Amino acid sequence: MLSWNADGWEHRAYWGANSINYGTDGSASRHFAGPLPATG
Repeated sequence: MLSWNADGWEHRAYWGANSINYGTDGSASRHFAGPLPATG
C-alpha cells in the first residue's frame, strides 16, 4: 500500500491482495490499483 498526503492522509492505493485495512475500500482512501507486477 502506498499512502500520500493530499488534502489529508485519506489517499492510498494498493496492489495485489486487499490485506491492509486502512481507509474504505473502493474510495480514495483505499483504491485497488491492479495486480502485483511480474517479478524479474
